[in-house]
Amino acid sequence: MNAYLSAKFAGDDNEEIIDHLCQAAERAGFRVTCTIRDYDDYGRAGHQVQPLLEYIFAKIEAANVVLIDITDKG
Repeated sequence: MNAYLSAKFAGDDNEEIIDHLCQAAERAGFRVTCTIRDYDDYGRAGHQVQPLLEYIFAKIEAANVVLIDITDKG
């Protein structure tokens, strides 16, 4: 099953948390997509917004579940 993880990226402060969330879902048997991790390499890749939105919507559509990290409001 496919899972899409949505998490707000706050720099190095939560990169490890995002990795742990992805690993937990993978241990539960999900193939995880997380945009900030997979598409933008935690903000280091600097991709443009429009292709990013297309990527996000395609991955959400392909997911069986969407996981949303709401531990950090904003």
